[in-house]
Amino acid sequence: MESDKSFIDVEDEKLNNNCDIVNENLTEEAAIPAWKACINRFLHLKIELTILMVFLCNSLIDAVSTDLILTSTCVTTFNFPSNSCSNDMPDSVKNIVQPYASKVIMAKTLIDALFPSVISLFIGPWMDIHGRKPFLILPLIGYFISYLFWLGLSYKNSLSPFYYLIPSIPSSVTGGLVAIQACSFSYLADTVAVQMRALRMSILALFMGLGTTFGYLIVNAYSSSHKDQLALYIFGTATGITLLNALYTTFVIKETVQNNQENEASIGQKIRSFFNVHHIKESLKVLVTKKPNHGRPLVLLLVPVIVFSIIIEQGEAPYFLLITKKVFSWTLEDYNSFRSSMVLIGVLIGAPLIFVLKRLIKVTDLTLLFIITTMQLVSSIILSLANATAMLYVGKALGVFVDFIKAAAKTKMSYIVLASDIGKVFVVVSMMEAIAPLIATPIYAAVYSSVLAYKPMALFYLSFGFAVIIIISLIIIKIVELKYGIIEKRTNPTDN
Repeated sequence: MESDKSFIDVEDEKLNNNCDIVNENLTEEAAIPAWKACINRFLHLKIELTILMVFLCNSLIDAVSTDLILTSTCVTTFNFPSNSCSNDMPDSVKNIVQPYASKVIMAKTLIDALFPSVISLFIGPWMDIHGRKPFLILPLIGYFISYLFWLGLSYKNSLSPFYYLIPSIPSSVTGGLVAIQACSFSYLADTVAVQMRALRMSILALFMGLGTTFGYLIVNAYSSSHKDQLALYIFGTATGITLLNALYTTFVIKETVQNNQENEASIGQKIRSFFNVHHIKESLKVLVTKKPNHGRPLVLLLVPVIVFSIIIEQGEAPYFLLITKKVFSWTLEDYNSFRSSMVLIGVLIGAPLIFVLKRLIKVTDLTLLFIITTMQLVSSIILSLANATAMLYVGKALGVFVDFIKAAAKTKMSYIVLASDIGKVFVVVSMMEAIAPLIATPIYAAVYSSVLAYKPMALFYLSFGFAVIIIISLIIIKIVELKYGIIEKRTNPTDN
């Protein structure tokens, strides 16, 4: 019976159908000029445009929102005059203002991560039944409301910094970036054949980088032309782009999950079915059960590799602007130029480097993890010792590859677990990815407050310590592989 088909069977059918469609498209493209074929393929990049606009808006408000919190703390909480709370804030003022502001930023980061971490527990199985689009559109509505709050708050200069926590609530309770990314990757898995999936995933990552870069460049452009009303222009632009994105996603992106039962379900039934703990239990059970080729310890050791790489990335991010303001007296323009440069390095150098190592030199995923984590270790050392802008650029340029640790670890994990268990394992991994910022934020906030007065750059010693934990996990993985004679393969155990 049709209803007796497992989720994997349905997905396999869908995948085979997608492969047929792609092959038909390739045959059709062979009969038309190459330039037209390229245009046709570009027109299929629909979800990528949604992602580009999301990341553009996130980077657009990144430094400006932090700067608002810092200025509000300075003017409202400590009653310093406005001219002492500008970009050239004296060190004596910074030492008083930044510890308090860092607590507000920590609270904001915790709110941003709290609800998405809960939603990540349930979103995967729910989307497989009820569709991808609800958790693409809902977070965009949340972001739109959040940016409206930011826009309204930017009109007032005399507010307590804790008012700036309010805009985080709508985007957080609707799933935020966690939900959007989960839906985006699922959408590609639904619509792209296996042989094209790696390329489309790379293109999606490229659009994330481009969106982030465009956001920082727009801020710099506004800083030159609208410096006195920068926040109003930034949040107004983010609000408008997000509204456009929500409309585009609603009317252009098509639903990829077709389910007759879902059409008959009421809204109340859909909401109740979302909080189904059975799916979580099944996913956790799969993670810890015995696997072929001694795979269980390898999977369990790869989990901290992923989690600590996210802790490094998410932990440093909220305090980098504060550090550069404190140590190097950077302006928003300096910071945004720096961040856009780092994103471009990741896109233009990182991706080709990974391609050379994997495709041409043929390094294993474990070797790649060792290389990237070693670069992160060196990055943390250089940043902790940085006393010039050049050292900051060099150190952070080495550290931009930390995001590839997560990708390489997931790739290796996908070769270890059974094909039928990949989805369940990645549900647990996604849950831990969402929870990681909740761990990182208070740790980095406490360390930053303790080192602010004498050496703010010492915060990067913490990142060094977490990178050492990753290295230790990788060494243990290598020992396990050597002990049992495990050779890294590019297929799942059931594919042999």
